[in-house]
Amino acid sequence: MPLVKYPDPRLRVVSRPIPECENVSLDLIGEIYWWMKHPHVQSISAAQLGYSVRVIAIRWGPEQFILINPEIVNHSDQTFSSIEGCLSFPGDVFYGMTRWKQVKVTGKLLWGVRGGDIPPYKSLTANGLDAASFQHEIDHLDGKLISRGLATERRRFGSRQRRREEHG
Repeated sequence: MPLVKYPDPRLRVVSRPIPECENVSLDLIGEIYWWMKHPHVQSISAAQLGYSVRVIAIRWGPEQFILINPEIVNHSDQTFSSIEGCLSFPGDVFYGMTRWKQVKVTGKLLWGVRGGDIPPYKSLTANGLDAASFQHEIDHLDGKLISRGLATERRRFGSRQRRREEHG
């Protein structure tokens, strides 16, 4: 199941909410579960799988779940520096991001393949790296990539460094 990789323009598309009356694609749910069974995958968005809908999956402690129409409704004033990788960026590329230390997220929880039905809205509060995972995936749904977290100078350095590695 291929991932949408940078610089594919689909990664910059703002995903649409899934209306109350619309079922979630079982193909999408299946692809998300396929990716989430890999232990190195912390989270993933529908956008990374080529679907332009507001769906993310998160590994949170021992749990994994899918959140439909996720939205950050509150956050702490405190921030922290998060070093993040992304499945959509080939290779071992990591970026420094400033993230809120705590976020409150609402959305519809889907705890398994349930025929595409949508359970009631839930509210979750995440801290630290879990909060960063929610922010990272919701950024994907908004067409934002982690590369925006780099200062221009660092981005240029990274490009020069990659050219040197590619061309010797």
